[in-house]
Amino acid sequence: MLPKFLRSRFLLCALFAFLSVGFWQSRSAVAETFYVSVTGDDENPGTRAQPWRSVSESALRLTAGDRLLIFPGSYLNEGEILVRKVEPETFEYFPLEGSKSETTYIGSATWVRPRIYGSIDIRGSHINVENLTVLGDRETPNAGISAFESHNIAIKNCIVAYHGGGGIQFVLSDLVTAVNNRSYFNAATNPDQHSGISSFQPVVRTDTGEQYGVVFAQNICFGNRTEVPNSQGSITDGNGIILDDHNYTQFNGQLADVIAGTSDPQSSSGDPELDLDAEGNPLPYRRRSVVSGNVCVKNGGRGIHVFLSDNAVLWRNLCITNLRSQGVQDTLPRDETGNPFFLFGEINVADSTRIDVLGNTAAANQAETAAAAEHLFDLQGQATTNRWQSNRFFNFFPNGPIVSVANAPDSELLLLDK
Repeated sequence: MLPKFLRSRFLLCALFAFLSVGFWQSRSAVAETFYVSVTGDDENPGTRAQPWRSVSESALRLTAGDRLLIFPGSYLNEGEILVRKVEPETFEYFPLEGSKSETTYIGSATWVRPRIYGSIDIRGSHINVENLTVLGDRETPNAGISAFESHNIAIKNCIVAYHGGGGIQFVLSDLVTAVNNRSYFNAATNPDQHSGISSFQPVVRTDTGEQYGVVFAQNICFGNRTEVPNSQGSITDGNGIILDDHNYTQFNGQLADVIAGTSDPQSSSGDPELDLDAEGNPLPYRRRSVVSGNVCVKNGGRGIHVFLSDNAVLWRNLCITNLRSQGVQDTLPRDETGNPFFLFGEINVADSTRIDVLGNTAAANQAETAAAAEHLFDLQGQATTNRWQSNRFFNFFPNGPIVSVANAPDSELLLLDK
């Protein structure tokens, strides 16, 4: 017979093993792990021994909480990889909606990133995409990784490059994260003006009480540049990172449906919610946005651009020698002498309030551009509530400006000019 103390330890180990088996059995009842390999076959069951072949076909077979692990290799001609729920009888697409306990994961099966030639299009909730290299065709205007009308989406440790549209973009989405990604040479040929990493018109979609709704941290954005003008003939973007219209000034498309209360609940994830003023106009996105620890170098537009997006923190970012696009500089409004009314900044805040710009470093080297700029054209006569502290700003261009301010008489940025 075993000694008493060994019997007690044996019984504890047996109980732990029993509970562990029960846990994994209950977990496998609601979610599975599938595999993809360049040597696989889409007719296989998707197991590790018999993996699927194409990422695009595999993504459509996932249910909420599943894991799709992709072995290293080059997956060519994947096209648009739709991360959706598919109704098996009608083949209609619906959002792939999960929960905190059912987070769908798409990522590498090993420490080596697979190379996927195509774009990833997400619609759903609680979906993570990690450790992938997603490569595009600069002539095709699709973004590399997109999330539309979704929430609780995380893009981590990915390389996204050579797409005609943006690198990583979130549209009308909520509680989104892009962390430790590299976005290179994107945004070239989409006339809608894309950037390396972007958030456009986020909408509250789940009542969780979360304070931070958009988090972009520790990303590298290099060489993203727009080469095709928009419908007005201007090139405005190709930024490293942009927070774009979190104040809802553009009432079109899906946002108009949300404002009118006519959005289709089957086409989006979560119940979209807007705060309205007394006149029925939408108030700015209520959650804060954080842009922290990013490096933006030699992009066509600004390094970091906050445009019509209140309530954000820019902290400890590095922006160097961006604004490479002459097309962006050509859009500067000028007076009768040809001098620009204002300068674009490596870190640029336009028509946005309650912005904290703290501990950043920026250096410009283009004519008529500055390391930092703030413009409040739609807030004439109002004092800015933006805070600029502990930043380091430089300009490598001979006699070039360091900072620029327009219509912001009470801004601390005024104290930083040389």
